[in-house]
This record gives sequence, structure tokens and C-alpha cells, in this order.
Amino acid sequence: MKNYVTDTPGVRARLRQFEVFEVPKHIPDGQGDWYWVLFEKEGRSTYEAVGEIANTLKIDRKDVGYAGLKDKHAKTIQWVSVPVKPENFPFRKFVAIRNRGKLRIGVLWGNWFRIVLESAKPGKVVNAFERLERIPNGFGPQRFGRNNVEIGRLLVLGRKKEAMALMRKFRIPFEKRFFIFLVDSYTSYLFNRVLDRRIHAPELDGDLNGKFGPTGPIFGRKMPFPTGVAGEMEKDILQEEGINLSMFRGKGRRRALFVPLIGKNVKINGNKVELKFFLPKGSYATMVLREITKEHFSGLFPSSSCGSS
Repeated sequence: MKNYVTDTPGVRARLRQFEVFEVPKHIPDGQGDWYWVLFEKEGRSTYEAVGEIANTLKIDRKDVGYAGLKDKHAKTIQWVSVPVKPENFPFRKFVAIRNRGKLRIGVLWGNWFRIVLESAKPGKVVNAFERLERIPNGFGPQRFGRNNVEIGRLLVLGRKKEAMALMRKFRIPFEKRFFIFLVDSYTSYLFNRVLDRRIHAPELDGDLNGKFGPTGPIFGRKMPFPTGVAGEMEKDILQEEGINLSMFRGKGRRRALFVPLIGKNVKINGNKVELKFFLPKGSYATMVLREITKEHFSGLFPSSSCGSS
């Protein structure tokens, strides 16, 4: 992506802290055969944490429920559900409460973020943050890694042998979840391409609107196109990529192009600025940092393939 919603100059900054607090759609009710556990992790992806929990509790990893994926490089406080009493839990846990059902993907309102940036110009960081009312709902860099998009495109094109050769080269396991993730990385890249063209044209003839306004494509075989200018723009990108909807195995869906920035709070302590805000589920806080710094930042999430993230 090349475009921004704000015209403030980019402020050079270094990321010092990145914390995420997950907000589920409902809290456990205290009854039932499942335990919902609120725990803290850092330095592990959600997949890695699920594996450790399953091994420690001696259960199948499929029995560990979670609402959303969190980046391994952030400190996150999130929920999981397990079908046994979570004794000797491998992570710091805050509560473990019974519930009648398993925690499922998407049972989530969103996330609170606490981010600390260090900058020689903290006042400009604050000014840029305070001007943000909504952000582009793009996918952050941690979605893509070094090679996920290229491999995902090959899978969509049906060139599986070439894709698997690259997966072998970059040590990505031949597991179903990784094949899905790689294709998702490619569809996320395509969404970002559409979004980049729409940042300065937020409303177009033919838009399909959702809860937060105009939507963009997560391409799939049954995804509806808008009519008019909005639809032609999306079809142009597919044509440029040399693909069509029938090549995707997933059904596809629409995703908000922009989302509101809620609950903003900011504090300055010397050359450090603490930012707090809430984003709906599926939205990336790195899009907030991108608007503030115009990508002049460091210390964020190292690029990596999905095999090591």
C-alpha cells in the first residue's frame, strides 16, 4: 500500500511496547463442561500457544478453542477454552471459568491496544494520532511475511507443485492450516490493493456497504461484486493478476474498507508516547502506526513466513 487517509508528515518512531487485550462477545457463565481461561502470552503465536496448552493438559489441540489469532511478537491477554480443569497451565492465567460451550473463532467484539512509541518528536506523534478518526482496514505486514503472497497466488492458480517447492524451501509444513493461511495471505494482499485505490475515493458508485460503510473484496468463488465504478475497479485487479473467482476454493466475503478508531487515549512521558485505542475484530493496529509514522518506524514485527510466525 502507498496511500494514507491523513496528510500529516510521517514521524520517525521506534516501537517499545505492543500489548493486546481481547474482548469476547460474551463472558463465561460459570456453568458447563468447558473452562474458559484468560491468559497472557508473549513470544508465541496463537497456534504455538494452543500446542503448548494441549501438550501440558494432555488433550487434542483441536479441543483448545480460541476466538482470534494474535501475533507472536506482541504481549497479548486472550481467552482459550479447554474441556478439562486447567491445572498446571503453561502460561500465566488470570481466571478460569466454566462455560456451557467451547470458544469459537469470531466470538469476539475486538481488541484494546496499548502501544508505546519512542520518538524525538513526541508532540507530532500525538498530533497525528489525534487527527485519526478512522483507519484503512488493511491487513498488516505480519499477515504476509517474506513469501506468503507468492505461494498463495500459485495455490490459487492451481500450480501446487511450484507452491509446495517454495513451501519446502522456506520450511513451511504441508499441513491444511498452512495451505489455508497462504491462500488467505494472497486474498488479503488483493484486498489491500483495492483498499489502496479506494483511500482517496472512499465512496464510489455501486458500493456494497456494511456496518462501517463501503466494503472491499475478500475474493472467493461466491463473493458478490458491487455494480458501477466500485465493481469495475475490483474486476480490474483480478484481471491484472490473471485470475478469476472460479479459481478460489473459498466462498469469499466482503470486508469493511475503513473502521472507526474508538476510545482513543494518549499520554506523553519524555520522548515516549503511550497510545490506547479499540479496534473491531479483524482490524490491525499496525494500520494506526502506519498512518502516524508513514512507515518510518522500526522495532515492529519482523518479516517471516507463516512457517515461523
